[in-house]
This record gives sequence, C-alpha cells and structure tokens, in this order.
Amino acid sequence: MRSDGGSKGLQIHPEFLAAVQDPETFEAAVACAKGQGWPAGTVVSTDIATVIQAVSRGRVPAIMIADTDNVDDPAAAITQLVKVCGSRSRILTIGSANDVGFYRSMIQAGAADYLVKPLNSVSLRDAISPLLVARDSAKDDKQAKAGHVYVLVGARGGVGTTTVAVNAAWVLAHELGQKTALIDLDLQYGNCDLALDLEPPRGLREVLSNPDRMDSLLINSSMVKESDNLAVFCCEDSLEEIIDYDTAGPMALLKELRGEYDHIVIDMPRSLIPRHRRLLVNADHVFIVTDLTLAGIRDTQRISAAISSLAPTGQIHVIAGRVGEGDAQISRATFERSAKAKLEVLVPNDARTIKVSANKGKSVVSEAPHTIITKSMRAVAGIMAGQAIKVAASGGGLLERLLGKKG
Repeated sequence: MRSDGGSKGLQIHPEFLAAVQDPETFEAAVACAKGQGWPAGTVVSTDIATVIQAVSRGRVPAIMIADTDNVDDPAAAITQLVKVCGSRSRILTIGSANDVGFYRSMIQAGAADYLVKPLNSVSLRDAISPLLVARDSAKDDKQAKAGHVYVLVGARGGVGTTTVAVNAAWVLAHELGQKTALIDLDLQYGNCDLALDLEPPRGLREVLSNPDRMDSLLINSSMVKESDNLAVFCCEDSLEEIIDYDTAGPMALLKELRGEYDHIVIDMPRSLIPRHRRLLVNADHVFIVTDLTLAGIRDTQRISAAISSLAPTGQIHVIAGRVGEGDAQISRATFERSAKAKLEVLVPNDARTIKVSANKGKSVVSEAPHTIITKSMRAVAGIMAGQAIKVAASGGGLLERLLGKKG
C-alpha cells in the first residue's frame, strides 16, 4: 500500500483523491478510480490532516474520499477540510463507525455522504456517481450558455461514423455559420484530418495528457483551422507507443472549448466508452452509428446499454450508415424491432460521392450539396442544432436552365 509521508509528497489530481487508512479500502478505491479512468496514484494512504495541508495550497480535487478512522475528532477534521476546499470539492467520508449519530455529524460537517466499512469498488462507484452528476449539472449562467457537446460512436468499424461526424460539423460551421469544434479522439488512426485535407497538428496528445497546463497556446497547438468557423482537433500519434491519458484531459479541454464554440462534435472510438464516462455525462447528445446487420443489432444494443448505464441522463440517437451496401443487410423495420431502437437517420451507401469527396479532401456536403446522402448529413446536424436545416434549391432541370428563370 502506497504511503505519503507528508503534504509535500501528496500529488493532487484535479478530478479525484482518495485518502484511506487500510489495505482493503485502498484496493477497492484503486479499482474504483481505474474504472473511472483516473490513475491509481489518486489513491493514497494518508490522514485527513495531511490532505488539509496539501489542498490548502490551492489545489483541490473535484471528488474526495476521506477516511475518518484513527482521527481524534472526525467531525472537526471534516469541518476543516470542507472549509479549506470550499465549493470546489465534494467530500465522501468513510469509516468503521456504524452509528446514525456519527453519520449525522459527518453530514453536518459538510460531507456529501458517509459510508461504513468494509467497502468494495462497486459501493464506492455507486456513491461517487451522483456526486459527479451533481457537479457536472451545477452550471452557472455562463455555463448554461456554453457550447453543446455531441459524441458519435460507431457500433462497428467501417459504418461511416467519421464521415457523419465530419459532415455534420461542416454543416453546423458553414451552413448555419456557427463556431464548431471537431475532435477526433482516435489519436493513432483518426481520419477527420484526411477527410478535410488538413495537416494534423501534433499537440492533441499533449493537451489531453496535461490538463493542468491547459491554456490558449496549448490548445491552439492541438488544432488546425478548416475555416473561420470550423476548428479540427486531431493528431497522428506514433504506433509504437501505448497511449494513456485519464479523463481529466478531455474534460479540461471541453471546459475551455465550451466557452468559445457553439458546437463541439466528438468522434470517439467505441473502445473508449468505459474510459470516458465523464465525457458521456457531459454530452448533450450521443449518436450511435451502425449498419443494418445482425452484428449491428447486437452491438447497438450493447453500446446503448453501456452508455445508458454510464450516462443515464443523456439523449441517445441511432443512425444507420451505408444503407443499401451488401446483401447481408436487413430491413429497417426488422432492425428497429430487434434492437428496440428507432433509426432516426438513414445514411445511404453513396460510394461514388464519398470516393470523390475523399479524394479531393472535401466534405460530402460541399461536393454534392443536393444528394440524398447530403440530406442525411443535414438531418444529423439538425438534431444537434435543434432545428431543420434547409438550403437553397438546385438550379432546376435542363429546360429551366436553358430558358432561364422567370422574373
């Protein structure tokens, strides 16, 4: 079990800190932290007095677990800890005392809750979850006006998730004229930059790995401007390294971007769903892109259930991609009945248009503005923006072009 001898050696993570007193609780807290995407180092073996000294220097975690065992006056210690942290932290107290009076003293001291030992990772997770939701939902007026967040996840590979993300973001930026950020969280194999013929910057991994250093200079190094209204955050990281960063990085970036952009579109690999619980909780809408296959039914159900469990307050939309491709596809009615999910948008398999736009490094919408596939992209963007998106009609038929428009 790790031990921190003094406050100088205590590293305060911006999202989480668990200060515990026994090996069993230590192991449970480490498992809980890893399950949330926080590093194991956020769990330490130390007393409340040491934590008070550490956080009094200005660094306060969003969620804190404080062990009241072996403390002479637990109520006084928690009162002091709450005073030092202020409203910046929510404190979950734990201990061996199984007494209603003790529980009330913890609540009166300012703790969010009190749990009786022995504890496991599940009980800690269940106690932390409402604290995270409450903190993320407590928005002031400025935050209420902040940019909206949309996460797109592919139920399967090759169903067109990146195509939908790129084109929906392009519509928001160009056809609605609103400031939009497009984030590709696949740091090694992402294609958002290729889809728009952009040279990927090199700083996104550094941004996600260093939430404490978040500033405009660092953010600018991790993005490339497609236009005045569309910024793309992506990178092509080395395939020889294991990329690892905790949830504080994306959340810190999101916090900064929400004050600058009207819309934030995130293309997230499905493998990252368990890691980015906080991201899903903060998303206004989550879009699952699938194909019309039996495997698509299975994976849509699994991902939808996982997202509902991780972020029960979010809105989930299911989109069918590459509709009409191959003989293995099932009907829309069969899919919806089996998956118990409504398909809100059907994206046709317009291979020719996608190939042309990909080769040119242009959005599908800009290359083929009046096609059915473009209409589907506008439908997705319309769900994001909360409004139907219409554009001027095409130039008309051959006769109209030959004779000229009346008036």
